[in-house]
Amino acid sequence: MEAVDALNYHIAVGNDNIIHYRDVQFKESKSGSDTMHLLNELKFYLKSGLEDDAINTVKEVFSLIDVKNENALKLIHISALNIISVCFSVSLELKENFEDIYLSEINTYNKIVNIETLPEMIEFLSSIVINTIKAVNKEQISNINNLIDDVKKFIEENLSDSNLSLSFVAKHFYLNPSYLSRTFKKETGINFIEYLTNKRMEKAISLIKEKNMKSFEIANAVGIQDPNYFSSCFKKYTGLNVSEYKKLIKNTV
Repeated sequence: MEAVDALNYHIAVGNDNIIHYRDVQFKESKSGSDTMHLLNELKFYLKSGLEDDAINTVKEVFSLIDVKNENALKLIHISALNIISVCFSVSLELKENFEDIYLSEINTYNKIVNIETLPEMIEFLSSIVINTIKAVNKEQISNINNLIDDVKKFIEENLSDSNLSLSFVAKHFYLNPSYLSRTFKKETGINFIEYLTNKRMEKAISLIKEKNMKSFEIANAVGIQDPNYFSSCFKKYTGLNVSEYKKLIKNTV
């Protein structure tokens, strides 16, 4: 009887292994609520791109199964199908092609029912988890790029607004200012304030070339109410004050 019990344990350790009964540890099956909790955790880890945590959660799901149970293999298959469903639901939320995901899911289900040991199942599901996280990361990068592009466009369209600032833009896009600041610097290589100031100076130079405007008028036109601050920013950006720059442009023309 001990030999039979140990032999049944091959589901948990894989084929081609010597199994001693004294090494076999059986666990009582946990409730479905435990499994559901772990599946919810798995979804969170997938969306967060936490690969190691996601794979460990997959292993935890299977640790709830009593491998001594005569239906252990069926329970492993059912748990695997639940895990796959979570992975594909996350993929669908990324707005990937539904038909491609559906066909992939069917093929994956067919592979699962032919797996007969837990190590093989965990290895297979781990590859699915890794691919899902890669898709999530790819989508997040795309979303971040789109966000930064939208922020840049918003800045261009509102340069003349003196209220334009990090907090102003963050509020417009329903973002935390700190998050926007970090993300903007990471994606552009320049901090938000420096980028905004540079854009205002570029517009100021354009106005000097196109129109005969006084310094304070240009300052207002680029959203800077303090003429002295504008002059300081302009000289730092060009190396010349406004009057010197006007002369340079005039002489060049």
